[in-house]
Amino acid sequence: MTAKYSLKKGELPMKKRVFMLFLLFALSLFTLTACVRLNINIGIDEDFTAYLSYTFDLDVSDIDDEYHAILSNAVNRFGWHYQEYLGFVVGVNTDSDIYTLTMRKAVANNTFEEAFAALRDMLTDEEITVFMYVDMVNQAFDREDRYKIAAALDIAQILRLSSIADLPEEIMSDLEETLKNCSGHITLSMPISELIDYTHDVEMLYSQAKMTVPLSYFEQTEFEFAAKVIYSKDGEMVSSLSELTDELARRQTFAYIGIAVAAAVLVIAVILKILGRRKENGF
Repeated sequence: MTAKYSLKKGELPMKKRVFMLFLLFALSLFTLTACVRLNINIGIDEDFTAYLSYTFDLDVSDIDDEYHAILSNAVNRFGWHYQEYLGFVVGVNTDSDIYTLTMRKAVANNTFEEAFAALRDMLTDEEITVFMYVDMVNQAFDREDRYKIAAALDIAQILRLSSIADLPEEIMSDLEETLKNCSGHITLSMPISELIDYTHDVEMLYSQAKMTVPLSYFEQTEFEFAAKVIYSKDGEMVSSLSELTDELARRQTFAYIGIAVAAAVLVIAVILKILGRRKENGF
């Protein structure tokens, strides 16, 4: 399974334009805050649930009380759109000096191959994705999946393609100031039995690998991750080094047995052929 998705230069599809209108609306209101942090979480968990989530943390500690209600209402409206129209599960907390908005979309699956396809669909859906480029490849073999995920996010480019030059100068100035005070990460978490390649820091925890990618607001953020998911004889995912070793040894044993059987068949065929020739020659 191979899928590539990218926007052509100077192009912004209608769905992504709708998404950006809401993002711009949110950013214009978020300029009331001293700091905005965006964390993007994508991946597949150990139960083969594919997910995509966005978490905004807004520091409102230095905001005048009169603006709290305005900002709280904007956050709730932003989350409501994602919940009602885009199918996200939304959580909002505006009871402290840090406002938090979490929007998560998840799809349950029975196999890794199904989960990989579901994740691909979310990351290439122009209505909900922030990625400008996605390249996902999955090759399924007998009790093994080899896969690669590569993606790129360019917030500055998205904003440029969104015709923000048409916005009033004071809003543009506020947006630029907001971006200077933004930070965040993209976190990719995937099931693995064997790690092949990665471009950023990776944390290993049993059968899951978590890669953390610092998010840049002024230049392109990109990453690539490749790994294998190996299944045991009963179809369960191999989740430890010992299980992986046992499974590879089992496969190697089967391979040796196959080679031995093939060699035996070849020897028998040769012997029978020799005996047949001797019989034809009267021996």
